[in-house]
Amino acid sequence: MARHLRGDLMAKQGSDGSWNSGDLAASAEAIWRLLDLGLGTDSLAVSRGLDWLYSRRDAEGAYGSGCTPARHEQRVCEHFLSGFFSPGPSDEPQEITLGNGQTVSADASARLLASARGLRSALRAKPGDPRANASVSGFRGLPLYLEYGGTFTPAVLVGALQALAWVQGVWSSELAAGLETLAAAQEEDGCWPNVEFFFVLETLLEVNHPVAWQMLKRAIPRILEIQHRYGAWGRRHVAAQTWIAVQVLERALDEHRGGRS
Repeated sequence: MARHLRGDLMAKQGSDGSWNSGDLAASAEAIWRLLDLGLGTDSLAVSRGLDWLYSRRDAEGAYGSGCTPARHEQRVCEHFLSGFFSPGPSDEPQEITLGNGQTVSADASARLLASARGLRSALRAKPGDPRANASVSGFRGLPLYLEYGGTFTPAVLVGALQALAWVQGVWSSELAAGLETLAAAQEEDGCWPNVEFFFVLETLLEVNHPVAWQMLKRAIPRILEIQHRYGAWGRRHVAAQTWIAVQVLERALDEHRGGRS
């Protein structure tokens, strides 16, 4: 089955290495899916996909590209920001819908979230690739990690944390601060305001940190509450959201067994 799914996904890869005719988020998620299906990080399909991703770094339309006097004064132009992937030309407003159900329609936030999705896949595929350094620095330099829902939609904070979780080595101060911000925003019912619940769960599953696990534990009652009678989760993104929920519950079960042993 995995071989068949890999073949089907590779057949949809374009001649330039992308998927969906140069869709940044879709291409990043396709690379991720190939890795999930057991394709090697040095495979031709993954390597071509990564080459295409990095060709979009600092291209026209990336967050911060270009400059105007007003943007320069606010330090949100290419003289202060770099390393982000471009999802498309700056004169084409961007919207994004991720496989986990997260949707963002604000242009700047959509560009950043697509870039975070690209960096996440790139770091998982080849964590030591020096091409990622500029992108990691770009995300670490954003004024993003101390406030929830400030300049950007909370989905950008979640996406940035998800990408930074794949950086090798010591934990960055930005990742630690962002997790604390996310924890403070979690509501009594286990959810987070103005962001897709399953996107946050997916991110926390990838973050190996006690604060992340504490948030997941607080979310478990809500996960159980919204499960459908037939056992699945979600509506428009049933497969992805069900898989995310199952992983959280499996981790909770493993923790429970470990605590008893």
